[in-house]
Amino acid sequence: KQWYQRRVAITAGVGGHPNDVNDIALSPTSNHFVTACEDGGLRIWNDEPLEQTLQFSVLDASCTTVTFKPNSCNVIAAGYSDGTVRVFDLLEVVMKSKMAPHKTRISQLSYSNGGEVLVSGDGLGLVSVINASTGLVVRIMSDHKNPDKAHVSALDFSILTPHWLIATADRRISIWRSNWVTDECKMVTWLSFPAPGFTPEGQKAFHKPYPHLPPSLAKFSPLEHNIVLYTGYGLNQEVIFYDLKQKTTVRTIDLVHWATSLDIIPNSNLIVIGTNDRLVKVVDYVAGTFQDNVAHHDTVTLAKYWEHRNVLFTAARNALARWTIHV
Repeated sequence: KQWYQRRVAITAGVGGHPNDVNDIALSPTSNHFVTACEDGGLRIWNDEPLEQTLQFSVLDASCTTVTFKPNSCNVIAAGYSDGTVRVFDLLEVVMKSKMAPHKTRISQLSYSNGGEVLVSGDGLGLVSVINASTGLVVRIMSDHKNPDKAHVSALDFSILTPHWLIATADRRISIWRSNWVTDECKMVTWLSFPAPGFTPEGQKAFHKPYPHLPPSLAKFSPLEHNIVLYTGYGLNQEVIFYDLKQKTTVRTIDLVHWATSLDIIPNSNLIVIGTNDRLVKVVDYVAGTFQDNVAHHDTVTLAKYWEHRNVLFTAARNALARWTIHV
């Protein structure tokens, strides 16, 4: 397919969110997806026809993040601003368990690839590992805790290797190798990326500046072994490809805007980047060429590809958009 042809096309807007959409979880086996909303709502949607089918509500906390349990279309876990994690069964329409692994807002939540554990990160840089069967916290990781309260900005598990990563807003990334069955968890490497001492607007950086800076985003490449993609506030606007085996940056892709969200579409060799200029940028994984798409009226804070359905979702404030992928 020629690059001048559109690689993504918006097909629908998903309404019904009175407040910001903080996260979206996409079922690995069914046609359902779930949105986490600032008003405390956890909304379950059917993709075809596009309609809401169920809702769980928490009145005294915001729903900040949500994830499906691997190989399950019924079990989801959601993180909240009060530091709690709740597990729901969509088939039985019940909350199965509630845990309190943190004392502050949960910013990231993810199951391990096999579903043995839940890993959660909070606004202080703390990470908790929760046994998914018992609900007990089996490990508290304080490696990223810092006095400036840089929140956990990314948790990602490689589908090619037994590695996983933690990224925080202060541009630090730790790579881990784990065997959850034998309770092994070992840090492989620690990455730190420099940044200028001023904000993107040219103002001097002040104490606890992270809410005013572009986020630190990191993901394992699903196309190349040992490659981590990173983008965040730094000396240049770029996506960095870091090789864990060579322990060096192997290449970069220049950007025109700061990235505010990031995902990868492996079957099309595409990178999707949301920006604070309301753009959904589609970048060729190899060549670095790109197309800009306009669908939102605010910063695009969420971009997630749904491999099971071959569609893309993006969000800006309370507006959620659905895109089809043209391979």
